[in-house]
Amino acid sequence: MASFDIYLQAIIFFTVILSAGFLWITRKILFAFPEGEDGLTIVSVAAQSSLLRWPSHVQRPENLGMYMKGMTILLLVLFQKIFRDKKSVVPLVALWGTANAISAVLIFLIGTSYFNPLIGLIVSLLFITSFWPWQTALTMGHINIATTVFLAGVYSTTHIVTETGNASPFWLILAGAFFACLFFSSSSAIKYFPLAFVSLLFTKYRIALETGGIPQAIRDVLVPHSEAMVVYVFMPLILAIIGLIIIFSYKRLVARMYVGNLPRWLVYVLSFFNLDMAGKSQFALEHYIKHARRKIYKAVSVWIFRIYLFGTFILYPLGLYFILLFLSGFV
Repeated sequence: MASFDIYLQAIIFFTVILSAGFLWITRKILFAFPEGEDGLTIVSVAAQSSLLRWPSHVQRPENLGMYMKGMTILLLVLFQKIFRDKKSVVPLVALWGTANAISAVLIFLIGTSYFNPLIGLIVSLLFITSFWPWQTALTMGHINIATTVFLAGVYSTTHIVTETGNASPFWLILAGAFFACLFFSSSSAIKYFPLAFVSLLFTKYRIALETGGIPQAIRDVLVPHSEAMVVYVFMPLILAIIGLIIIFSYKRLVARMYVGNLPRWLVYVLSFFNLDMAGKSQFALEHYIKHARRKIYKAVSVWIFRIYLFGTFILYPLGLYFILLFLSGFV
């Protein structure tokens, strides 16, 4: 533990020095692109926080496109108050730079949990001394926020399974909450979701990996349990029913969409099938039905395959209890 404390103090000291230097260098920074820049919109929306009765108001029509950067906006409100500046980009860049420092500490903690303090220190130093996180902090640091949120979720997963092998509901729900925030951190955060589920799988079968290695973990995964009936019987049946409903009703839905007689929520659902009514004044309904058939058949098969893969490789190994607690954090 002595080495852990020393290395933790070292990485905190080093990140504070680098962050302070970054803040000093960027203390008079200007918008890179005064017109049409995301940073300008983010600063403007955050400055109106006193007018937003609910955080979800960042998704209002005039703020279209900012819903994937909601975490940045909410955190920027705090930094604008600290800097007493609601007009310049300085608080925003400071926020993105601070996210790097927090990420470095989280990397050290995760590396220590997975390996040992020395490896955690080395990986953390490699991250904080690289150019990429500081470069992104200058113009598109919302990915820095996503990285910090993701690492906080992974750190939470390291506490899920206790020494007795039982799952901690608190840490499982907290991990779900952090991973849910990825949806509102950056449009690029989607690349983190496979890693998020990998961290959950590793956490659940860590004891098996440490005691019996990969063969023991595979045996634990393959042991039949209650989720087998759900994954291999009920899920395919439900997916088949949903697929048949979509296939047999798509003509009616396309016809209603063509004349504009379709609820907004259903239009949103159909957007997953890439149905576009652009130029409908130039084409007849049959044209859209013909193209919709090809798109829907392809989309239904792809989504059924993806959901089945999710059930086979995520739901079944993790278990329904594990998944439900994790997803409750999304609420």
